[in-house]
Amino acid sequence: MRLYLLRHGQTHSNVSGALDTAFPGADLTDLGQRQAQAASRALEDRGIGAISVSTLARTHQTAGPTATQLGLTPVEHDGLREITAGDFEMRADETAVLGYLGTIAHWLEGDLASPMPGGETGTAFPGAVRRSDRPHLCAGCRVRAGRQPRCRDPHVGDAPGER
Repeated sequence: MRLYLLRHGQTHSNVSGALDTAFPGADLTDLGQRQAQAASRALEDRGIGAISVSTLARTHQTAGPTATQLGLTPVEHDGLREITAGDFEMRADETAVLGYLGTIAHWLEGDLASPMPGGETGTAFPGAVRRSDRPHLCAGCRVRAGRQPRCRDPHVGDAPGER
């Protein structure tokens, strides 16, 4: 199985530089829509069998062209999400951007107890993702958050041991 991670197309918040992590999030710009179309063309021959999206509008809008082209319905996962910006939400000033990135840098360096101002700690973030107990399909496997995948269908083209 191969997993492709695709960042969303450009949003109006990207243009303004705002930290936009809250639901429903900003829509794609015209450029973002063209980027989603380009991604669809780039992915058409990759054998994609499932598409997963978060609850944010931009992920649905980015996945839409690929899903339509491949005849797939994106599966929304409430546990698939960005690190929330907390007090920095919708701010575009240097202090907010550096504070957001600085907190994430602390987490990457192992300081998971350091909280995002007005938000969660590095310890709480993966827990929030794991708490999502909605099963979802991912390239033919049924996955429940925090558990091993259970195959539902044969995986065409998988080498032995790659399920």
